[in-house]
Amino acid sequence: MHILRSERLGVLWLGAGFLACLGVEVWGVMHPHEVEPLHTEDLLFALGEMPGSSAPFKDGQTDASHVTAPSSAAKPRFETVTEDVWVNALDSGGWVALGLSPRQARGAVRYAKSMGGIRNMEQLRRMKMLPSGWLDHYAGHVRFPPPEMPASKPRDNADPPPADASSRPKEGRLLDINRADSLELLALRGVGPWVAGQILGARKRWGGIAELALLTPALNGWDSLAKALAPSFSCRREDVRVRCSDTLTIEAWRTLPRIGFKEAQALEKMARHHPGDLEALMRHPALDSSQQRVLQLYVVPCGGPE
Repeated sequence: MHILRSERLGVLWLGAGFLACLGVEVWGVMHPHEVEPLHTEDLLFALGEMPGSSAPFKDGQTDASHVTAPSSAAKPRFETVTEDVWVNALDSGGWVALGLSPRQARGAVRYAKSMGGIRNMEQLRRMKMLPSGWLDHYAGHVRFPPPEMPASKPRDNADPPPADASSRPKEGRLLDINRADSLELLALRGVGPWVAGQILGARKRWGGIAELALLTPALNGWDSLAKALAPSFSCRREDVRVRCSDTLTIEAWRTLPRIGFKEAQALEKMARHHPGDLEALMRHPALDSSQQRVLQLYVVPCGGPE
């Protein structure tokens, strides 16, 4: 009888285990877990952040000895070149071959497209994606005119134009930045969908662009691109919508260029407690000189012309 009880108990435990496994399988079928796919951009970003080897293994050096070497001694390794490096002809693979990471190479290609081509050393120096020492290593080999028209070969019966002549707009043909539509913006050299969207968004949010210096905040602080595009535009102060300082809420203050949440809070509070005193508002200690100058373009005393 004792043996029979033990066998029955074992069968019960076996059945309970089988039912538990079956329940887990059924729950897994009813609640499938989908693995999020790895995006190509994430993979390229991870590859770009991986440290590269500074030099090949020497004779007798093992893999372990190379790994234990101090990382502070590793320096970017640049290839030795004997031919000219045409900057405007480089794609992502070309930049990577010259020592940039995949992430830096993508940024270099985007920068060149936004500029309509890198035309001189100054524009190349402003490109923030270049690793330390890159310019010193390749300075004697970089070339800026397109390969099909080298600067040393002038055209027949004509003087060669300067490298950046095509990017300078003619007098009287400047594009009004406050009246141009998206198609007119996209027709400009160096303006793509992102740049056009940023300009249109800032124009709508601010009530117009009062001066070309505001291209930098309109392009999220991309100063080099803003300086390159500014000669193609014109703007008129009368196209800008101004506001009465006493009626602005915190949200309305934040729609103005260069004004953050902290400054908006301080300005709204002071305008509420000191209505009509626009001069004191402009001298608020929360504002720096650039913010004060910009506010003078968009804010007027109440009762004045709007």
